[in-house]
Amino acid sequence: MTESKTYTGGCRLRHGAYECTADLAMVTACKLFDLTKKGLHFTFLPPSAFSFARRGIAKEYLFNKHAIRHQLSPSAASEVFAKGEETDGTQVWR
Repeated sequence: MTESKTYTGGCRLRHGAYECTADLAMVTACKLFDLTKKGLHFTFLPPSAFSFARRGIAKEYLFNKHAIRHQLSPSAASEVFAKGEETDGTQVWR
C-alpha cells in the first residue's frame, strides 16, 4: 500500500521553490527522446496538492498545442514544474 508524502523541489539556483503532496506510485517516465536521456519522471497533481515555498520562476515555455505551461528557471533555463489541463478541463500541476 502506498501513501502520499510531502516533497519539496525547485530551481537548482534557488530562484523558486515549491512543495507538493504526491503518491510516488503514480510517477510516470517521460517518453520524449531528449527528456528520456535526462531521466525525467513526473506525476500529475491537483492544484490543492501544490504550493509555492518561494516564488521566482520567471520564464514560461509553450510548445506544440500550448496545452502545458512549462515553468523555467530564469537563468538555468531548466524546467522546474509545469501546469496544464486534463481533457475534461481539470487543472493539473506536473
